[in-house]
Amino acid sequence: LFLHEEIFNTQKRNGILLMVSELERKVVILSDSGINQLVKKEEWEGIVEVVLKKIRKRQFVDGIVLAIEMCRDLLLKNGFHAVNDDLNELPDDIRTID
Repeated sequence: LFLHEEIFNTQKRNGILLMVSELERKVVILSDSGINQLVKKEEWEGIVEVVLKKIRKRQFVDGIVLAIEMCRDLLLKNGFHAVNDDLNELPDDIRTID
């Protein structure tokens, strides 16, 4: 999915893929190399665990919202900030695969 959705296709290589499989109760967060230089894998794993707990409680939407908020907070904590000339290079919509 990371390659198919071209998450890597940003100028600063700072895309993130949040994949959730409700059926399998699996969550994966993949970030591109620009983020991986500053954010440790263990930090993403903490977000995954929180989302999985929500899914187990059948709070799927709450889990997704929380994951997005936690990803934002993690990026801010690690020095990623919006600048005036930032472009939204990737679509923000939720995609489903049947």
